[in-house]
Amino acid sequence: MKTFYFKILVLVMVALSFPIQSFAFGATVRYGGYVLFTIPCTCSAGTFLVTYAPLHVEGIGKIFAQMIISPTVQRWAYEQFVYPPIMTTWQLGEMTIGGECLMIGEPCIVIPAYGTVTKTGASYPGFSPL
Repeated sequence: MKTFYFKILVLVMVALSFPIQSFAFGATVRYGGYVLFTIPCTCSAGTFLVTYAPLHVEGIGKIFAQMIISPTVQRWAYEQFVYPPIMTTWQLGEMTIGGECLMIGEPCIVIPAYGTVTKTGASYPGFSPL
């Protein structure tokens, strides 16, 4: 019986020795995606919930996700960027994992987001390489 537990322990240790890519809250991750639509966060002034489809996240791949963008986001030089982001634009940038959009309610309703944009740049509206 002891050898059985020892084999399980060794197996678990070997499995945990392989690196698994994950991102913690606060980690900066690069992204790129097509803006599907934008919704204002009515309880948090000037903040928008942007839905990307597809969203390409560094180390993860293609996903469908929503992210938070605020007026204080850093814009890259010489990049087209309209605030709030409009449909039919592609955006590249950096984000931190986690975020929330507050909508009017009693009390404010929290809508969780995949990430919060920290830096961004965009293509011309209507340009789509797809």
